[in-house]
Amino acid sequence: MAKICSNCGLKHKDSATKCAGCNAPLEELPVHKKKKVYVILAAILLVLIGVSTFFIMRYTGPDGTVRRIMRCYSNNDPEGVVDFFPEFLFEADWVTREMLVDQLSGNVKEISNYMFSYYLEDTKTPSTSEMNEIMAQLNSFPDFDEDQLDDVKYITVNFKGNATYLWTANDTRFVMIKYDGSWYWWPFDTIF
Repeated sequence: MAKICSNCGLKHKDSATKCAGCNAPLEELPVHKKKKVYVILAAILLVLIGVSTFFIMRYTGPDGTVRRIMRCYSNNDPEGVVDFFPEFLFEADWVTREMLVDQLSGNVKEISNYMFSYYLEDTKTPSTSEMNEIMAQLNSFPDFDEDQLDDVKYITVNFKGNATYLWTANDTRFVMIKYDGSWYWWPFDTIF
């Protein structure tokens, strides 16, 4: 067991009887205090890892992408919504960003005017038949590369609207694809 100076706190070997720095008597350093500190530090570290994992999972990945899309809807930002579409949509030049912004503007404005809250209800993997339908849609785009598709998820979002505008709640199922390492919205299979 190590010894510590009762006066200056300097640590010494077991064989020492007096402090080499101030000549004060030495005390034995209890081992259990060190272990207790390590256990407390480990517990704090585990709690911090758990909390950070919760926030990382909640605000990254497909859930985080849907939250950012919903923020664009609530801010009446159709350009921001279009930023979440995969790039291969625009590479064949059959549709432009401007065309999609124009097409979405009315829908985004309506939802931003009447929606006062939303929450993510569910995240799930599509069934085999649903996945076949999504893949058929994706493969219809000439610049889509199936090897770059990493994952597909359905995320259900519950909107709360203003009752005076005749709707109070609406579930929307977003289709999110992980393509080339990033999550994108696949709007062609999204059910409002």
